[in-house]
Amino acid sequence: MFRTWNQSWELVKASWGILQKNRQLLAFPFLSLIGAVIITGIFGAGLLVYGVTTGSFNQLSQDPSTTTPAQRAIGIVVLFLYYLAMAIVTIYTNAALTSAVFRGLAGQSATVGDGFAAANARLGKIVGFAAITATVGVLLSLVRNAGSREGNGIGAIITSLVAGLVGLAWNIATFLVIPVLVAENIGPIESIKRSAGMLQQTWGRQIVGNFSIGGIFGLLTLGIGVVIGLPTYALFSATHSFIILVAGIALFAVVAVLLSLIQGAMNSIFRASLYRFASSGQVVYYPQGVLQGAFTARPSGAFGR
Repeated sequence: MFRTWNQSWELVKASWGILQKNRQLLAFPFLSLIGAVIITGIFGAGLLVYGVTTGSFNQLSQDPSTTTPAQRAIGIVVLFLYYLAMAIVTIYTNAALTSAVFRGLAGQSATVGDGFAAANARLGKIVGFAAITATVGVLLSLVRNAGSREGNGIGAIITSLVAGLVGLAWNIATFLVIPVLVAENIGPIESIKRSAGMLQQTWGRQIVGNFSIGGIFGLLTLGIGVVIGLPTYALFSATHSFIILVAGIALFAVVAVLLSLIQGAMNSIFRASLYRFASSGQVVYYPQGVLQGAFTARPSGAFGR
């Protein structure tokens, strides 16, 4: 997290102020959410049909260890395709949002159509990066599952820890890939290298500790859950009305989705600004002190240069 709570809150306030002036940016995470729901529905329906028609559900319910190599291979392929589809939707909409942010910085029109036009022009690179992302996701999932199948608690913990650390390293290395891909229009491999290099040059390993929009939104979601959940539980206990229970759950779901959309837009705005700062030293959108507070130079010491 940031060095102080005040820095974290100032970042969120600045991001919110930017979003208030560019509300059309919320359309991008909203469309991403719709795409994710559609993809999940399609794959879920496909798996349901496959499981019922082939009897796989009955087989797995009786003894999950009886899966054949062919079934496992099909499972890996389906998992990859699902990850790939989700990654394409997420990266495509984020690239469109980031492009709109960059256009706004340049004083150009920054409509939803402008953003998607720029993303369409980079569609091949977006799909390439999505394929890499999906491959990494599947490999990490296989590592976690391998540890779980061993039946050894310690082994499962170790494999989960390794997968978590690798996933964290991947997230750090690719933190600025989308702004790089959009601004410099280079391929996915070059974008990953460029992103990792910019992180190392600018604030190195401190990025995860200093970036806290997600943390604050997590606290907001938790707080709203308590505010909605306690009265809902009290009313349900008093009336035993499932309508009240469903209404409370639905209200929390709607608020959580809205917060997720706002957070997604803020994240993309912030990353675009971080890229601009890292590539040119130019502070955009954010007050000088707030943006620079997100960077902590790698300290030089016994292992430094």
